[in-house]
Amino acid sequence: MGETMVRRAVPDDAEGIARVHTTTWQVAYRGVVPDEFLAGLSWERRAEGWRRALAEPSGDGSTVFVAVEGDVVVGFTSVGPARDEDLRQRDFLELHAIYVHPSVWGSGVGFGLLEASFADVGVSGVPGVSGVSGVMLWVLEDNPRARRFYERAGFAPDGVTRTETVGGRELVELRYVKQWVGSGSI
Repeated sequence: MGETMVRRAVPDDAEGIARVHTTTWQVAYRGVVPDEFLAGLSWERRAEGWRRALAEPSGDGSTVFVAVEGDVVVGFTSVGPARDEDLRQRDFLELHAIYVHPSVWGSGVGFGLLEASFADVGVSGVPGVSGVSGVMLWVLEDNPRARRFYERAGFAPDGVTRTETVGGRELVELRYVKQWVGSGSI
């Protein structure tokens, strides 16, 4: 593994983001999401959506970061305002996405992406900075690897759940939160 650099994403990163996004889904969700659904995922289709999103930002303050080794994208995050009304009213951000290529799982790339993403919005664990009081995310209940990662990063389930249908299968998601209490960082 080479040296990893984390930076803001640019439109030229769309293909790399799409490849990581697709591959990670196909590996992480095997046995959780129907195999036919996973086999039908296309990084080419996702790349076009990412290209548009990166070329024409939403204007809501969302940011996308990539972790690159050389010129290869190995992970990405997307952070923006919380979409859940109860937490948006409490000035929470949402980790909309974090995906790290399976070849670099356990290497620290995910934590590096979190640090860069949250530092960018001025919330490196310091309460009250930029008026942000915490960060929330949704994770599949049946994704123990991701849940352990989030818990090591200081997130905890807050008891709120929802059900999503993916590939015809109903999946339970848990809401995790991390509030800025005291000092410290991700």
